[in-house]
Amino acid sequence: MKKILPFIAFLILLGCTSSSMQHDRNTGKPPGDINTLLYSAEDFFLSIKESVFETSWDLLSEKSKNRIINEIYDTSRDNGTEIEKDDIRRSFRQNGIMASNFWNAAKTRFDPDIVLEESQWEIGFIKNRKAEIIITYKKSSRPSKLKMYKESGTWRVGLVETFWSRRYMESLFSFFRL
Repeated sequence: MKKILPFIAFLILLGCTSSSMQHDRNTGKPPGDINTLLYSAEDFFLSIKESVFETSWDLLSEKSKNRIINEIYDTSRDNGTEIEKDDIRRSFRQNGIMASNFWNAAKTRFDPDIVLEESQWEIGFIKNRKAEIIITYKKSSRPSKLKMYKESGTWRVGLVETFWSRRYMESLFSFFRL
């Protein structure tokens, strides 16, 4: 019995080690990478739901941030009230009035619970610093493919990269409407 206990402990340790070193069959990535990717996407939608817009902003890709800033800047110029890009960026980082208006307007067209509670999530792919999460709303026959980018060690949501082909910011989240 004394000789068998160390052997059992060794087998348990070996099993834990080998399971943590396994890779996902579809992506070839370790489970930690997949979890980190999914947590970033989930945190993005949760932060919108809970109106923690600084987090929403932080979890956006740089391309998305720059496009939003440029569109707000262009709109302000068109309206004759030019707002500096640095002021727009600061507003989004600190949940200022522009950021709050932007995200609250988005929330009038998009219910984050549709993604968080009423949709199925699957990993499309993870390759180097790019990934795709396939999100299928339970009442939709067509999934959305959320593009994710690893920037500065964090998975970030490619909001513009995923959805901006639709015209104007007010249609930003229309992909979930029936």
